[in-house]
Amino acid sequence: MQMIRKTLKVSFYYSFVPSVKLEGEVPAAPSEGHADQVHRSELLDDGEWTFRVEGTIIDGNKNAACQSTAKKFSHFFRKAILDLDDQLYPGSNPIEWSSFRSGDDSDGFSITRPGKKGFQTHRLRLQLLRNQSPERFALSPDLFNAISPYLTPNCGPDDTFVKADISFALWQYIKEKDLMKTDDCRVISHDEVLQRVFECHEQPIHAIMGSLQTKLTPVGPTVIDFTLPGHPSPPHGPTPILWPG
Repeated sequence: MQMIRKTLKVSFYYSFVPSVKLEGEVPAAPSEGHADQVHRSELLDDGEWTFRVEGTIIDGNKNAACQSTAKKFSHFFRKAILDLDDQLYPGSNPIEWSSFRSGDDSDGFSITRPGKKGFQTHRLRLQLLRNQSPERFALSPDLFNAISPYLTPNCGPDDTFVKADISFALWQYIKEKDLMKTDDCRVISHDEVLQRVFECHEQPIHAIMGSLQTKLTPVGPTVIDFTLPGHPSPPHGPTPILWPG
């Protein structure tokens, strides 16, 4: 069976809609005892902005949207966490989107909030957590150099793998290099390559997996920081980020 490699394209869109001022509208005078609150004009609502995240599978050969797959954005990400600008939206963080709570498969999600008068820009931090089951890990450089020929073909140092495949690749390396001690098959005698990985000359078999775990890094969230305009401007987007599939 031939493996087809595709790319997940995630795009970000931003738009701002200004407030509509009614003809003859006069700002309300501050009531006694609330002058300080009204004078904080930077926290008065002014217009409305929308930030949208969308995901699309594209064909690596044609660089076009792939219509042959039913998998959508919610299939690849289990959670998104948004942190708004504390100066403008105190006490509103964090905001979470979950693929488990969103119901049907979706191509993305959006958030809409009022703009704040007196601010030209505002910050937004987005964290995207991949939907990975089983969990995937990145390998230390020395471990990757040792066992990459026994992993998925055409893998790169930035790729991630499930623990079962990593363990299998390591044992394939040990068997091919004949590293089990002849007088005690329960002990692995490391060659120069594995000595650089595990920083010792030999190990009992039962200790290998514990040492291997220290060379693996769980895949964390992708964190992206945005500085967005807080006033009417042409819509921003799409800003794409590509994930190899």
